[in-house]
Amino acid sequence: MVYTLSNQVSENKVLAYSRDASGHLTFLKAYSTGEKGTGAGPGSQEAVILSRNNEWLLAVNAGSNSVSSFKISRNNLQLISTVSSQGTTPISVTEHNNIVYVLNAGGSGNISGFTLDQSGNLKPIANSVRPLSSTSASPAQISFTTNGKAVVVTEKATNKIITYTINSDGIPGIMHSISSSTPIPFGFAVANNSYIYVSQAAGTPNASTVSSYYVKDDGSISLVDGSVGAGQTSACWVF
Repeated sequence: MVYTLSNQVSENKVLAYSRDASGHLTFLKAYSTGEKGTGAGPGSQEAVILSRNNEWLLAVNAGSNSVSSFKISRNNLQLISTVSSQGTTPISVTEHNNIVYVLNAGGSGNISGFTLDQSGNLKPIANSVRPLSSTSASPAQISFTTNGKAVVVTEKATNKIITYTINSDGIPGIMHSISSSTPIPFGFAVANNSYIYVSQAAGTPNASTVSSYYVKDDGSISLVDGSVGAGQTSACWVF
C-alpha cells in the first residue's frame, strides 16, 4: 500500500493506492479525516506516516490545525481520533514507541507531543510544546532519531537543523542546533545509529546538495560529510 494526502481545503483525505510487484500504483479509496487542508503544497516531508509497528497511520490537517490517527487493516483505514496540533498549520509528524511529535509551521512555529494509546487515540502530552529556533523559521520536517532519544527539525529560513532531546515520558529537554552546510535544509532521512541525510534545496540552478550529520544521545549535532552536489535546483526530499 502507498498513502498520500489530498490536502484539499474542503476536506482533507488520505488517498490509498495498491502497489503491485512491478511497482505500478492503482488508486483504491479516499479516506476523509473530517478536517481541512490548505489547498497548496505544504513545503514539507512526512505529512502522513505509518507508525513503526505499521498498525497506525498519522496525518496532519494543515487547514484545521489538527492531526488524525487511523487504524490500518487489510486494504482499509478506520479513522480513530483527531486532536488539536497544539499550534497552527501542522506540516509534519513523527512517531517512536507510541510517542508522537507534530511540527507546526504557522504563527511563530513549534513542536508538540502526544501519546498514541493501544486503541489509536492521540492525547496531548502536558508541557511538551516547544518553540523553534526563530519565530520565522519556515520549518520543513520533524523526525525522531532511530533510538527515539531526540527529534530533529529542519528550518529553511534560518538554515539550521535543530534537535530536542525527548525523555521517557515524552517531554523535550534542551534544544541544540547546527548551521546547515549549505542553504535551505529541507527533507531528510533517518538512518541507523542516529545518522541523518539532509537535502539542501539551495534554490539556484544545479546548486542543491545533500549532507550527512550525526545526532548524539544528548541531542548535539555534528556534520559527517557534505555538502555533496545533487545536480538539481531545489532538491527537497530524501528517502
